Amino acid sequence: MDRIDAHPVSPQAERLSASTADRLDRLFRLYNQRLVRLARNLTNDPATAEDVVMDAWVKAGRSLHQLVSPDAEAFAWLAVLTRHAVSDFYKASRNREIPRDWADAVASFPLPAAPAAEDVALAEPEPELPEHLAAAVAALPAEDQAVVLLRAEGMPYAAVAGHVGRRDAYAYNHFHRAVGQLRLALAR
Repeated sequence: MDRIDAHPVSPQAERLSASTADRLDRLFRLYNQRLVRLARNLTNDPATAEDVVMDAWVKAGRSLHQLVSPDAEAFAWLAVLTRHAVSDFYKASRNREIPRDWADAVASFPLPAAPAAEDVALAEPEPELPEHLAAAVAALPAEDQAVVLLRAEGMPYAAVAGHVGRRDAYAYNHFHRAVGQLRLALAR
């Protein structure tokens, strides 16, 4: 902070007097590292912490005439300015999110132009098993038939078990037993 008054922020900004600039420089050298640590704890981001502390120093430079305590006791005042700078940083005006009305989803969001996946699946003809395989599946017990056909459609074991009213292990074991029986039937 050697030349604090060399480049004012705006034409309306007041230049610091020499004594004020010297005091601000002393405070900066004394407390900047502590303020950065405080800001890091508050923001959890080192880059944001540095930006916030610089904002706090700008505020301190503008209101240094209000500081009546000696430099050795000025940390509390600077910490308050840093906390205010953190809260200013996270105010809604800096938030880039666009608010949405989630209450009226139909009016707020465009509906997809493509048909629903259910409609497409129901419109497609179900694949038919070859005759010899259909006959082998028909020879299985009813629950085994259901397990084999549901698994052949890609349904997970948990869903198959729920469909037939059993546990997951039941569906897994019955599927593999039924597939073994189908292999034997088809090998004949």
